[in-house]
Amino acid sequence: MRKDEVYGKILDISKATYFKQVKKNIPIYELLDRFPLEELEEFANTGKLKSLQHYEVWKNSSRAKINLSHKLHNLLTGKSGEFIKNEKLISFICGLFITFRQMRNEGMTPRDFDQIVWSPKEISFNELYSLFILTHNKGNLLEELSKNHTEKYVFEDLHNLLSITDEESHYLAYMMENHLMSLVEWALNNDAIYIFQAKGLVVLSLLLMATDWHQDLEMEKIIKIVLPDEVIEQINKTSSMSKLLKIYHEQITDLINYTA
Repeated sequence: MRKDEVYGKILDISKATYFKQVKKNIPIYELLDRFPLEELEEFANTGKLKSLQHYEVWKNSSRAKINLSHKLHNLLTGKSGEFIKNEKLISFICGLFITFRQMRNEGMTPRDFDQIVWSPKEISFNELYSLFILTHNKGNLLEELSKNHTEKYVFEDLHNLLSITDEESHYLAYMMENHLMSLVEWALNNDAIYIFQAKGLVVLSLLLMATDWHQDLEMEKIIKIVLPDEVIEQINKTSSMSKLLKIYHEQITDLINYTA
């Protein structure tokens, strides 16, 4: 079905009315445009929306949130929550997560994978991670990431991503639409994890947002925008979830208002 047919069936309007309303920028169309057309077509025919089903499961599943937060929180911070300034490592992790979001939520297959991946919207996170490792670097990836004296545990945490299950991949795909913000907000507001784990999630979420929003900037510049020295110091010093959440919100505001 064409877009006007699907939207018309959902809203119970004629083709002519659809085109008139689209020209007026009515908000409902902005909402519908956030869903893939084939998913909306399925909703028009069955009354079920896959994305909302995933959301409902995710919203009501504390265990899944805690499991994922445990697998993600250390990627860019130490065991104490201190940020690791390694541009190669940050580029690798941000590239991996953004590629996953683009494949699962937008169906975009990177050129390196187009002869391998059958359906990008079905790929699991650990499958993508394995492909990313194979295609990302022709040299020694671990040697490259080890520059700037990255601690050995980083590689353990990277390998831990292989333990993300298919079910968790669905949750992660949903969260990546919001750059992990939903997980960060939930974890900090509910004291679901320790403070050092919360710091790791805050850092990861901020860097992913910055990398995605400012793709034309070098990683060194992105780090300076998102995590200047004074902010890193604030994050490292705080032992309060509410203070950490405040820092997080302030940095998101700075990102939104930033102009190169």
